[in-house]
Amino acid sequence: MNRLKTKYTRQKFLLNSTQYEGQTLEVNNQSAESSDFQEFGTPWNLLDVLTPCFTRTVSIRRMDQMIDTEEDWNVFLVTANQLDLLIIDASSCLTATNTNPILRDYDIATLKAYTVRLANAGVKYAIIA
Repeated sequence: MNRLKTKYTRQKFLLNSTQYEGQTLEVNNQSAESSDFQEFGTPWNLLDVLTPCFTRTVSIRRMDQMIDTEEDWNVFLVTANQLDLLIIDASSCLTATNTNPILRDYDIATLKAYTVRLANAGVKYAIIA
């Protein structure tokens, strides 16, 4: 419960300033391990020449680590806006291994808030689990 309280205090801007309650999550049943995409934050490189679009993958946990404030969100968006597709690995919050219902609900609310904000910023994304 302490993790939830601490993270909520830091990410209060995200949940309080986003209308995410009605957001539905469209999840692709593809594991992150089976994707051939590079991690978010990896600069453009020669491997990107071989792919039809500039794509990066990021886990929901990594997003939580990177984004604590509105300023962090804006920094994240600078990179996300350069991508053709951002793949969000949400397996940690959408799988049956996440057994604590309070943490699971918080994680899903956070994921929904991220997707609403990404859509509002015009960032194309996909969710995998």
